[in-house]
Amino acid sequence: MAPEFAGVGSGQFCMPSLVWWRESRGISNLDVAESIFINVSTKLPDAERPREGLLVDEGSLGSLMGDRWLHRVTKIANAHGRETEMKPLTEAFKVAGVGKGHQECAFEAKVPIALSCAAEAEYSGPVLKDSDVPGLMGLNTMEKMKMWHDCAGKRLIIPGPGEITMVLPPGSVVLPLEKAPSGHHLLPCTEWHRLQQHAERTRLPAGNHFYGDMPPEPQP
Repeated sequence: MAPEFAGVGSGQFCMPSLVWWRESRGISNLDVAESIFINVSTKLPDAERPREGLLVDEGSLGSLMGDRWLHRVTKIANAHGRETEMKPLTEAFKVAGVGKGHQECAFEAKVPIALSCAAEAEYSGPVLKDSDVPGLMGLNTMEKMKMWHDCAGKRLIIPGPGEITMVLPPGSVVLPLEKAPSGHHLLPCTEWHRLQQHAERTRLPAGNHFYGDMPPEPQP
């Protein structure tokens, strides 16, 4: 059986996580503008055929997709004899944290996808109306499928059955994460009491400066 990317519950750029939630949760909007997605392409380059990708985003808990992204992916799937399934949600809801203001999701889609490992799968999630937001691969899906995100190697790993064995080179540092009430994974960063308990400081292999690149400027 092909794996199903489900949840209500990749581009080539660096940008903030697209954190979103149902408006009724009452958390303030992070105001990540959808214009970032419009001005910075998340399409995969290919001169021979149109290509689309799921945006791997651990900052998003569940799956989510814009209707225009869904239309493009469906068009490609239709060319290969596959059909997208659409059905109304039992109860429509508004999404905060994505796009401009609060956007409504009234439908859920199940769209066929084909992966580079020659696997056929399905991606499911609520659909944002009048939106270019790409399909989001959220944390819930990654946890359910026990995925590993190798950032440096630019790959997702779905381990097979059995015990996972990891052999780390000398000098490696493992940073435990904790789950917040929202369900997101957090890296504790105010553990000053830990420093007081250890005379020597740990040197991170890649340096002790956490930084991120800003999104590229929109092209005129």
